[in-house]
Amino acid sequence: MKLLSEPVVIAIISFVAGIGAALIGFIAKYICDYRIEKRKLQLKERESVANFLGSSQSNFVRATKDFYTRLCNFFENPDKARKWLKPGETSASDGYYLREFVYRMFNFLVWGRIVQDRINALPPAETEECPDLQHTYMFVDLAYSIFSYIWLYKSFHQYDDSRESAHLFSGSMERIAECGIERSKSGIQAISREQFEKEYEDATSPIQSLRDFVVKAGHGNSPEISYVIGRLATLKAILASFLMDFSWTIKVPNKQEIMEQYQKDLSYAGTTSAETLNFASIVPSNLKELMERFRCKLLPV
Repeated sequence: MKLLSEPVVIAIISFVAGIGAALIGFIAKYICDYRIEKRKLQLKERESVANFLGSSQSNFVRATKDFYTRLCNFFENPDKARKWLKPGETSASDGYYLREFVYRMFNFLVWGRIVQDRINALPPAETEECPDLQHTYMFVDLAYSIFSYIWLYKSFHQYDDSRESAHLFSGSMERIAECGIERSKSGIQAISREQFEKEYEDATSPIQSLRDFVVKAGHGNSPEISYVIGRLATLKAILASFLMDFSWTIKVPNKQEIMEQYQKDLSYAGTTSAETLNFASIVPSNLKELMERFRCKLLPV
């Protein structure tokens, strides 16, 4: 068989190499264009989700931050702060600190329910594409559970779960959230501060349950006080962890520092009643089970 001459071989190799290079270039361009178009589509979908949610998510983050800063203020000097939670003869005569504490807690609960309702209204496929929305949704459920679940104190047999005292009933929380939601043609939002003040001073308002809950942290030495303060300490810890994703709004400690402060706050809570309660060694493990239940592992407990 006659071999091809060297010039012919070189020409064939050059031709094949040129075709290969062109093919590689075509594939690379196709992949690049595909990624660009996919990114454009993702941004468009994200913009659509953002437009649908409106300001609800940003308002929830702000409400979370405001509630967190109030909890931080309370635990900086709890003995002093508890005196400021002493109620007046009626809610109308309550002092600023108590009223503001209830307002920030109320606003957090209301905006949490609003943002969950907005997320629920999204098509499931869009929610699945937004892990941050899933995280927010589960965080709201976890936070609500801290207010209401007796599970947090399941190892304390003396805990009285028969009445709304050291916790809020789930039904009460739903009524609190509902009375704080204003529906209008412009959309759904939280009621104004002026409307809140009217509700606060109304003895028949669901907000009275929230006020009574906060007041219990303020005075006396019954076990209920320890349990309420322990719930506030737990809320402070999970709010701090959630806000780490929004560090541009507020500076929060790292998770190790959060846990160290959580232990300190729980230890304080356990000493506020006549009988010292060992919260620091038991409550975190109960919180771990709650976080697993709601698929929202915010803290390394």
